[in-house]
This record gives sequence, C-alpha cells and structure tokens, in this order.
Amino acid sequence: MTFGFILCSEISTSCSSSIKSKSVHKCGGTSIQGAMYKRARSIRNTDIHIHSQILSMKAEVQTYKHSYGGGSKEKKLIWDAKRLAHINSISQSQQPSSRRDHPIFTIIRSPIDRFLSAIQQVMHYNVDFREKCLFEPPPVTHVSSVVNKLFNTESSSKQSEENEKQKLRKLRQQTIQCAIQDMMSTNYRKDVHLLPITSHFRLLDDVAVSVFNMNDIQHVLSYLVGNTNQQEEDNSTSTKVYHARDRSNVDYATSSILAQLSINDCTDVMVQEICELYHVDVELMKWLGFSNDERALCWPM
Repeated sequence: MTFGFILCSEISTSCSSSIKSKSVHKCGGTSIQGAMYKRARSIRNTDIHIHSQILSMKAEVQTYKHSYGGGSKEKKLIWDAKRLAHINSISQSQQPSSRRDHPIFTIIRSPIDRFLSAIQQVMHYNVDFREKCLFEPPPVTHVSSVVNKLFNTESSSKQSEENEKQKLRKLRQQTIQCAIQDMMSTNYRKDVHLLPITSHFRLLDDVAVSVFNMNDIQHVLSYLVGNTNQQEEDNSTSTKVYHARDRSNVDYATSSILAQLSINDCTDVMVQEICELYHVDVELMKWLGFSNDERALCWPM
C-alpha cells in the first residue's frame, strides 16, 4: 500500500476529526490498519448525550492505495487518481492559512530488520527468488530417523543437536547472502517490500509527516485503539502487533529457514552490505535521531 489509512470520526454529516497514516511496506501497516478498524468500531458503538438527546457517532476507515497485483488498468488508474487527489488535499489543508489540524503519521523500521522480514515475505510468492536463494535442509527419511534413535547415546545426541543447529544457521546465512547479492543485481527486484523506505515518500514532497520508530509501534497502536492507561496497555491483547498470516510465525511459515532468519545470522560483512544497499534509509534514521543497534553496526565507532 503506497498511501495509507484514514480514521474519520463524526457526529454530523461532515468529518470533524481524522487520523491519517502513510503505510510503508514491512513497517507495521497491517497492525496500524487493524487498530484503526478497531477504533472505528468502538466509536460507532458509542452514544453521545447532548441536551437529553442521544446521538450516534460515526466512524470509518478509508484506504487510498496503488495496486501492485492483478486487476484492470482502468481500476488502477482510478485508485491512483483518488490517492493523488487526497494527497493534494492534505497538502492544501496543511498550509498556514488552514485553521484545522490534519495529522498524518508513518512508521519506519531499521533497514536490516526490515530487509530480513521482506525476504521472508517475498520468497513466499516469488518462486524465482525462492528457488534461487532459499537454502533448505534435505528431507529427513523415516529410515535415517530410526537409525539415529537406535544408535545415538545421550552425549552423541547432544552433539548431533548442536551440529544440526550449526547446519541450519549455515543455511540461513547462505539464504541471506544470496538475497543480498540478488538485490544488488536485480535492483531490489523492483519489489515494494524490498525497495528502500525513502522511495515510498516520493509523492509526499509537500506534506508534513510525523515519523515513529517501529520499536515504538506498541505505543502507537495503544493510542489508536484508545488505551490511555499504561497498565491496561501492558495487559491488553487488543493492541499487540500482529499480521493475519505472519510468515515468521511457525504456525504459518512454509519454510523453517525463512521463519528463523535473524540479524544474529548475519556476518559483519553481510551487515555492511545491507547497510550499503539501504544507505539512504540508514541516513534517514540517523537524521531523525532514531538510535538503534543496526545503525551502530552500519557505522562502527
């Protein structure tokens, strides 16, 4: 989704307040959308008592996006026109002459963490990328499994488990290294999940945007759903960061290697290569003052 979600609440026929989000791929957009829908439902279920009258609140979540998948060209052009018109209206509303607030925010994520998450997702639908760069262990046959159980002692079993862990880590490293090289040779495969974060803001030159770190998304979600009590926030399951089918979750993962990709699998050379691939994003986070381990790794002191 190139341009994000709008939560608009109202009592009368005209919108009285709204919250707008610019969604960046692999930066919590699904969680933000879910929180907005939850808040909208809560508003609609709220009645306002004014002068002995009961007024119902109205709220809706609108999306303005560009379709990167299938669909007719005509439909995509209509969506793009609506999206551009909305961006222009936000720009006009933010002019000094306007007396209304039009908050718009976005979430950005550390480049290394986002890159590893993007690999997980893209390889699930891009067969070419998956076949080229996903290194998986050979299937375990029933015979070999029985033999291992019969002849392995307790000590040899522990050693075998350690060896297996090292083999899997090596496969994850090979997968990451291949993906890095592929990004260099294919221009990020021109995939929106893999392109730098900054490329998603090319349409917002005249729009002021509040930027939050992905590390703080829990607080953003709590605000969106209306949680103001810190203890309630800590105990709440309604504001957890989620994805309908999170591929890093073993319940939905189609590859154990992809599900366990971690920055801990990256060598120092890999880290520097990713930093170079996303140099503009690292500079953006540095300029915004977002301190994180990845930035420190990109510029060792």
